[in-house]
Amino acid sequence: MCSTTQFSVAMCTYNGEKYLREQLDSIAAQSILPTELVVCDDGSRDQTVTILSEFADQAPFPVKVYENQETLGVARNFFKAIRLCSADWVILCDQDDVWLPERIAIFSAEIEKNVDANVVMSNGILVNQQGKRLGSL
Repeated sequence: MCSTTQFSVAMCTYNGEKYLREQLDSIAAQSILPTELVVCDDGSRDQTVTILSEFADQAPFPVKVYENQETLGVARNFFKAIRLCSADWVILCDQDDVWLPERIAIFSAEIEKNVDANVVMSNGILVNQQGKRLGSL
């Protein structure tokens, strides 16, 4: 699928090293890549920023990492990340998510079918630490 719609991914991180790499890899494996990934880190003390920097060096799209000078908390950190995005559409992303490869393509198709849409939402699949499906949101 080819899309002209541009998507920024807004991600917030805080001490997310345990699951972050898997989420970053799932974004890079999308059938339609995002225009950019904008990450606001809220003062991580683990290897989160290092993982982000390494990913940025090899990602197939621009990755912008911002390190907050003071802790903002989840809501303010997401507002900051959203404001820093440059694409027409913004997809919010948690550091411990894992995206199915068609996530952006599905959003793109819905936007193309519903050109007056202002918001597109999706369900999620809950999994445990081993990736075993627990249910849906």
